[in-house]
Amino acid sequence: KKYKIILRPLQILESAKRGNKKSKKFLKETAYYLGIGLTNIINTFNPERISIFGGLSDIADYNLKEAKKIIYKNKIIKYKDQIVISEIGENSVFYGADYLTNYSKARQL
Repeated sequence: KKYKIILRPLQILESAKRGNKKSKKFLKETAYYLGIGLTNIINTFNPERISIFGGLSDIADYNLKEAKKIIYKNKIIKYKDQIVISEIGENSVFYGADYLTNYSKARQL
């Protein structure tokens, strides 16, 4: 009987640091797909800045290095590498929504 265990990103990172091959493979794949996703965002929207937040921000230092290799390999436009890791934590989405709501109201006045 298999048990499903839910691991947080930091637990996977710690496991990889201890040498767990599955964790290392998972982080490598995550970095690859993060790089592909960010490349698509850059090539489509050419944003001034990309912020990484939530669970991914916990392991972004590790994953971002690998993801940037994918970005530089696949990007088709010039990009200044404005990818930042949120320090707010998991609630950053709520803070951002609050800011956008208040900012858009102020602009309409």
